[in-house]
Amino acid sequence: MRFYKNIVIIILSFLFVKPAFSSGSESELLFEKRFDGVQRVEFNPHDRGHYRITNIFLQNISEANRKLRVFTTYNINYTIEVHLDKIGEGIGELNIYLSDLSLDGDIYYRDFVIEDVLVPSGLKLCLGISVNGRQSFFKFNPPVPGFIEKNRLIHSQTVELSFNDNTLTDMHLADVLFYYDEPALQRFKTLVNALFSYYESVEKLDMVVQQLKILNLDRPGRVIIDEFRFYEAERMFWNVYHSPFRKELDLDEMDPAGFKDLFLPLKDSVLFYRERFNYNFSRLDELYYSEGLQKMAEGKRRAALESFQQAIVYNPSHIPSHLSVADIYLLTGKISPASEVVHKVLKELYPREAHLDSTMYYIEKIFDNYFILTDSLNEKGKHTEALKIIKKADQFDNDIPVLDYHVELDERFTDAHTGIYESFLEVIGRAVTVNGHSFALTYIDHAIDYKDRHGIYVEGSDRVYGFLQQLTDRLIMSGRERYVHKDFRAAESIFSDLVEVCEKYSFMDCADDATNYLALAQDARREAELITVEVTIEDPLPELTADDVTERLKEEMLKELSHGHLKAWAGETSEARRILEEMVEKSALYGLRRDSLINARMVTLSKRIREKECELAGRDFDKYFKQYFELIDDKDFTKANEMLVKVENLHNENPDCEFGIEKIEEEKGRISPAVKYEDMMENVRNLYFNQARNDHELFLKSYESVDNYYREKNVETFGLEHKFLFEFIKSSSDQGLIISGVSFYAGRNQPGNALGLLFRLKELGVKRNSVANIQEYAGKMAAKHYAAKSPDTPPREVIRNLTDNDRWMRYYNRAFIRSW
Repeated sequence: MRFYKNIVIIILSFLFVKPAFSSGSESELLFEKRFDGVQRVEFNPHDRGHYRITNIFLQNISEANRKLRVFTTYNINYTIEVHLDKIGEGIGELNIYLSDLSLDGDIYYRDFVIEDVLVPSGLKLCLGISVNGRQSFFKFNPPVPGFIEKNRLIHSQTVELSFNDNTLTDMHLADVLFYYDEPALQRFKTLVNALFSYYESVEKLDMVVQQLKILNLDRPGRVIIDEFRFYEAERMFWNVYHSPFRKELDLDEMDPAGFKDLFLPLKDSVLFYRERFNYNFSRLDELYYSEGLQKMAEGKRRAALESFQQAIVYNPSHIPSHLSVADIYLLTGKISPASEVVHKVLKELYPREAHLDSTMYYIEKIFDNYFILTDSLNEKGKHTEALKIIKKADQFDNDIPVLDYHVELDERFTDAHTGIYESFLEVIGRAVTVNGHSFALTYIDHAIDYKDRHGIYVEGSDRVYGFLQQLTDRLIMSGRERYVHKDFRAAESIFSDLVEVCEKYSFMDCADDATNYLALAQDARREAELITVEVTIEDPLPELTADDVTERLKEEMLKELSHGHLKAWAGETSEARRILEEMVEKSALYGLRRDSLINARMVTLSKRIREKECELAGRDFDKYFKQYFELIDDKDFTKANEMLVKVENLHNENPDCEFGIEKIEEEKGRISPAVKYEDMMENVRNLYFNQARNDHELFLKSYESVDNYYREKNVETFGLEHKFLFEFIKSSSDQGLIISGVSFYAGRNQPGNALGLLFRLKELGVKRNSVANIQEYAGKMAAKHYAAKSPDTPPREVIRNLTDNDRWMRYYNRAFIRSW
């Protein structure tokens, strides 16, 4: 709805009419009378034209004086004198004088007096003269000369009158009306626009200053965002630079808002920032690279890696950043990714002399890391893993034939292959020792096949053949022993294995003997079976003694315990423990717990299982702890804590193993604030995306508690960035959340935050009437706050400073003033 008010301009009219008709010496005063009175002229703001002041000008004056509506008045004070002199029969000379012209009332545009342009351009006068009862009207349109101190003749005219008896009976002003011509209106418009742009420019300069304060030229990650921000500030500044008031106002004479003091240094700052942004954009890769070096110096490898990768994004040919990425990979044990990076540098970027030395340095460093890792794995007996690593090094050497590492590579290949071959021999030796004939034969096959395939790295060795000879000897001895003890079936089985071995390895030259042994065992078995049948018919079977049963049981148990040792040594601890438990149960069942040999083998197997379990658990412990520190570098404290729990559980499952549990407890205590913060933030996120959509109050309270915890526990020291509740709400486009935020802050006596969120709603294009209730509530609560804080300050002045009488904030302003 639009409101109009009538503007009343009061004109004080003192009319002195002293007409003198004279003709030489016969001149005499025929009429003398004084008129006093007040002439009222009403101006309707929405009427336009030459004879009215238009609404926009009055509105400008009103707004400049911080008024909510147009209600502007100013008074024009003047004195008019009219002289009518007789200069002949029926002819008079009419002279009109204007004096003491002044204005008062709303003649200010904030700090500026604009009465000069408020002086009307001219007058429209209608003079009524009566002579002997006959009335004549004369219309005049004299210009208003501006401010004057003495009488000024503004109109002179000869008039014809019928002076029958030279008697002038009446003379009066029938109408008086000021008006503004087009040039005057244009002058007014130009000045008002200039003054408006003057104050607006000062506000814009303040905004530019605030915008420049948040720029950061030293953080390349913000260069693009900050350049956008700066562009807006820069555009605003140069718009101010070309503002119209700079041609209309003499700021050397009057500069109440301090424009010059703000403008000149700000111009230097804007030019400085533009130069720096242009320079930074031309070297973003170097900025990110420098940032990465700084973070590396601070021990922040993950953050440094991101900076170097960003440098590569802006300049894919920035070789120092590539090499720094490779360096971080090497420091974290990721040799393969490092080699890929260096390979790309050398094969695709073709480093010149300036970077060639650095590239060669990292090539050597990669080979050194490969060699150190393979040597370490070989020392730990992990020859298969060592072989995988050295193959990668060999591939790297083939891809980059710059340096000659063939000799050292061959040495490592020899070490790895020899280690694998030796591990086969070690298993064979253990199996032969415990009479694990089938197990030994399997690994003999593996060893011989491996030596045949990798003979250039595995030196000629007769150990495997020695074990093979030892195995055949044991088979012969064992078969003979069974034969002697009349266990012909077992002897036949053993000699059958011997025949297979001798036929498979013909160089042993034992096939004939093995065949003979097998034939003897088979004949003996057949003969024994015939005898057994006959005896069964004629005589009862011979009974086995208790000693015979015990010896057989001991032999079987010892064989099983030896098998358990092999399983434990191979890392199959669960299977080894199963065997141990079965043997413990058997020893108890058959009274063999006191047998020294059985008991000793069970004790050693138990220790071996425990040692192997600790060894395997130790590997997991090291792996988990390494992953823990990587997660710390990645600022993922929740997962890092989960990794510590895994380590703790590992310790609880293996209480006899030495893992250093004190370090675990120390780390859990150190990161507990960050873990709790991440947990609280996760709960808050779940609230927002689920329950909080319909219950903003619960979400806001929960988020506020996270804010408080973040401050109290100094969580920022962990490198975790936090967006506080007000910032989160203000950056959101969820109107329901913002409205709830206004209510939330208003109710907590934080009117500044509530007001900031109301303006956010305005930015989002929310209609004023749709948030009238929340505006009124926020305005009411703000009034209580500021009234208690500054009770002597007029509420209108306070609200003007808060909202600048923004029309969108109408309901807030009204509620504020009413509730003061």
